[in-house]
Amino acid sequence: MNWIMLRLRSLFRVYYWQRRIKKMGRKVKIYHGVVAHSPKKVEIGNNSAIGDYVVIWGGGGVMIGNDVLIAAHSVISSESHDPNADIFRLSHLNKPIVIEDNVWIGASVMVMPGVTIGSNSVVGAGSVVTKDIPPDSVAVGVPAKVIRKRK
Repeated sequence: MNWIMLRLRSLFRVYYWQRRIKKMGRKVKIYHGVVAHSPKKVEIGNNSAIGDYVVIWGGGGVMIGNDVLIAAHSVISSESHDPNADIFRLSHLNKPIVIEDNVWIGASVMVMPGVTIGSNSVVGAGSVVTKDIPPDSVAVGVPAKVIRKRK
């Protein structure tokens, strides 16, 4: 009986997100506790998975490609505040985020506004991505830096 309840919850989450976000591909898995602000500016490709408790700030636009894995507790933020503003609360910076196909984002990663993560790349757990990551790369750290190319 438990597996029936789990399956029903999973189907409900898919149904819920299909109606909220701009575009959702086939066979997308969205796990428990995911939050999306400005969901009408978020697109998710086919066969992608968004882990538990991921937060997506979509105001600047977030495009997630096909076959993308975003691990639990990550933050994808296309919105921020101007660090030079007189009153931070009144300033808004919106820059799109693009996560290309076949990207693996580890647990507790932060992706900042205006970043593109190239296809076939891996971002290590706990990293903060402040600049573009080229395709076929492995990036880690705060801020994230490419440490090698994928084979």
